[in-house]
Amino acid sequence: MKKLVFLFIFFSTLAFGENECVVCHKGIEDIRDRNSDMMKEILKIADKAGHKGNDCIVCHGGNPYNKSKEYGHKGTVKYFKNNDGPKDFYPSPTDPSINKNTCGMCHKNQVNAQYSSMMMSIKVDSNETNSSTNSHAIIGSEKYIKYMQTLSQKEPNAFKEKPYKHKKSSYSKGKGCAVCHIPFAEDGLYKGDDVRISKKNPYHLLTHKIQSSREVRVDVADHNYTGVAIESCVKCHKSKKFTAMSYQGLMDIKSKHHIKLQEDIHFKKGMSCQDCHTSNDLHGSGYKTNENLAAVEIECQDCHGTTKKYPWELPLGFSDEFNTTVSDSKGRGVAKEVAKYLKQGYVAEEADGYLLSARANPLTNVVKKDNTVIVHLANGKDIELKPLKLLKKEKELSSKALAAMDNVDKHTDALECYACHTKWAPQYYIDEHKNKFVRWEEPVLAQNGEGRISPVIQKEKMSLTAQPHSVSEKARTCESCHVSNKAMGMGLGSLKQNHTKLTDIQSNFKLASVLNQEQLNKLDRKGMCVSCHKSIPNGNLAVSAMVHVSQMSEVNIDKNMHSYILSKILDIGAWAQLIVLALILLIITYFIYVKFIKKKPVNPRNEGWK
Repeated sequence: MKKLVFLFIFFSTLAFGENECVVCHKGIEDIRDRNSDMMKEILKIADKAGHKGNDCIVCHGGNPYNKSKEYGHKGTVKYFKNNDGPKDFYPSPTDPSINKNTCGMCHKNQVNAQYSSMMMSIKVDSNETNSSTNSHAIIGSEKYIKYMQTLSQKEPNAFKEKPYKHKKSSYSKGKGCAVCHIPFAEDGLYKGDDVRISKKNPYHLLTHKIQSSREVRVDVADHNYTGVAIESCVKCHKSKKFTAMSYQGLMDIKSKHHIKLQEDIHFKKGMSCQDCHTSNDLHGSGYKTNENLAAVEIECQDCHGTTKKYPWELPLGFSDEFNTTVSDSKGRGVAKEVAKYLKQGYVAEEADGYLLSARANPLTNVVKKDNTVIVHLANGKDIELKPLKLLKKEKELSSKALAAMDNVDKHTDALECYACHTKWAPQYYIDEHKNKFVRWEEPVLAQNGEGRISPVIQKEKMSLTAQPHSVSEKARTCESCHVSNKAMGMGLGSLKQNHTKLTDIQSNFKLASVLNQEQLNKLDRKGMCVSCHKSIPNGNLAVSAMVHVSQMSEVNIDKNMHSYILSKILDIGAWAQLIVLALILLIITYFIYVKFIKKKPVNPRNEGWK
């Protein structure tokens, strides 16, 4: 009787093109929506393989005709032995050691470049090896490839392969692509509807769904979302620099225990990691790197521009110079087309063109519309962003913002935006008694590998320049940098207590270093109050008279009045010096005229005699 039932199921699946695997895996979720382009491509391959409707075998392989787990999860169908596709049964089809036969059928560029991604420098419950025979095809626009060739030759130490670090995972058995593109619960429990997957034993996927872009919806239990969940990023980026935790405004005090601080402004706006970080940032570009600065192609100015130039008016490489001087090349413009491999993910409508990264790749979710920027988020929302130049034009920037970004060119040319706009970062110290302690505060400053002043995450054995991902719309105060020993890297407390002093920056980039003496001289403004107040109230007759007049007039010298007085003194001093200089020039000019140009008068009585 059982044989008759099995034969009926077998022949009915052949007749109607159904998925034989779901006879056992009843209730399992489709990896993608049946109407999606991705699923249509998978089903085309299944049809070619002679198993119409069976999407499972295209990724997992196996023997769909056998209903026992032992033999069903073994081998592959005949078609795939001589064509692209799985060569055996793969429980984890995204494992980098075999994913050229699965993901690589459609995503060849990303799979060929995967071992160049920095995220492949951490093995998570996997036995894959970092194969030196991998092709490492370089992907990106022509200008990007040229840019990276120049940079890799300039900074060879940063473009070496990073050794693998094994990291035992407690949350999944995901390997390769699945670590990011398949959701896993923190407890490792499955919450889908497949009757064959245990809901009590850990080390299972959360649901049998791919997470990727705003067009891909994941439904699990009573929750649904689009894009790659930030929890997937947290799994790896919650230690060392605490990037993912800081981004959400969480101060990690103990495992799974946090204190809520101010979150990053981008997180507050609903942005996930993938809304800024590009395909090349994440999947790899073909260039092996061992530092984030080498791998990450985006800069704040790519979307925000500066107060004097829109993003599309900035030269390529702006804020990514790996030099101490700013490029004066022509504006980068926008892109009208994107590479074919990028079209496999989400690509927004073109509008007036796609904004370019600092390294010349189009940002597929960020477009120009008139003088504004539209960012299409992975969560399905769209943000209209006014670049700084437009904010200045419409008088929406405060006087402080203009003073910092528009009046002081050195801030724009020598600092990372987040040097001022980072609200806090973890700082690890050791006191004079060798006691270790952590402070979550405005960070120390140093020069990063790009040659720009950047925040530092200070640790007992190494200190790193970093983007702490705790960006605030309101910048840190001038005083927090210009009169702070800590910000200058001189340590906490008195200068004699050097146990917290910043002594070195760990980096393979040539320019990365603590602040040098010239930079410190420009930054250090401690004691500037004394330069005025040492003469007040009885420094000289003029100062004494001014003090007496203010007292007689009952002028209240508060903060605003103090700022007003200093501004007036600066104006009067500047005009006085300019007037004196003009008078001196007039006197010199008159002297030259009288001495060398003006003709001597001739007595008329002597004309006839001559």
